[in-house]
Amino acid sequence: MSVALNNAVTQMVETTIQNASLTTTANSTGLDISAYEGIIAVSLRVASITGTPTLDTTVKSSLTSGGSYATCPKVDGTNAVFTQFTAAGSQRILIDTNAINGFIRLEHTVAGGSPVLNVTAFVTGVLKVA
Repeated sequence: MSVALNNAVTQMVETTIQNASLTTTANSTGLDISAYEGIIAVSLRVASITGTPTLDTTVKSSLTSGGSYATCPKVDGTNAVFTQFTAAGSQRILIDTNAINGFIRLEHTVAGGSPVLNVTAFVTGVLKVA
């Protein structure tokens, strides 16, 4: 049991999807999640906010990086939508890689006065063992 746990820990990786200052509605680049196994955590951190914006973010998946994206389900079956950000903070959504297509991206909707939101998004999960 100890060996299996050590193998799982050494295969755990964190990959940055996005590190940006958002001033308008935007999408992250697509991340190929085919190397991940089981449950992944998609985390979104808003380090700072200027102005009076709101940020609504959805995790979506597609068969290809440039393809048509659809909203992912969370592990509980509900849509992978972060609670609206109106201040700095962080949130995490758990997604089963077996329930989605090969690429994920974040779709951000920014609204409000003079928005500048400094965001970082990343995926944490276990890589498949060859």
